[in-house]
Amino acid sequence: MSNITSIIKKYKLSIIFVLITILIVSIVLILPKKSSVLIVPSPSPSVTPTAPPVPKGEWGSIDVLIKDIGKPISQEDTATKSGQYKYNSSTLNRKNEVVYQDNVPVFYKEIVTNGSNKTSKSIQQKYGSAEIRLYGSESDIGFYLYAYPSKGIAYVGSIYDDIVTEVWYFSPTDLNSFMATWAKDYSLQPQQGGF
Repeated sequence: MSNITSIIKKYKLSIIFVLITILIVSIVLILPKKSSVLIVPSPSPSVTPTAPPVPKGEWGSIDVLIKDIGKPISQEDTATKSGQYKYNSSTLNRKNEVVYQDNVPVFYKEIVTNGSNKTSKSIQQKYGSAEIRLYGSESDIGFYLYAYPSKGIAYVGSIYDDIVTEVWYFSPTDLNSFMATWAKDYSLQPQQGGF
């Protein structure tokens, strides 16, 4: 017994240090952890349209559009008062786009994310079957451009999975004009590597 007492006296500080360390480690492991939250400043809010823009002539000038849906986050202008505005969308990676010519909006691309009420079925219920299915870079994974040129709307999505990733609004036109103007990256036939 005296042997144990002498050992305790000799290593008193070391024993206290070990006991305190064990106590601290135990407390840290037992207490519920607070979730660390990384606060990332969000981009300044931009107003996204609640309804799709209407065809050319009914939008008015680009100034009217800005008044309706807010200021763009970026803008590409040319001397002819034609260009493109980009707006925040519900995803950080992709932006809504408005193309304008002679200071008049002529094309609007809306980015659609999961959870949206815009599905291929809802678009088909409103507009019927697509007038044409076009093939693009995402065709190999089942996403096509379903276009209704005569109605001024098209969407990128999968009718099989009921998914829509983009909705395009433009002035009603014929297929050839639509493809030459808005769907330059799409074709009537599957592209190499696609379906």
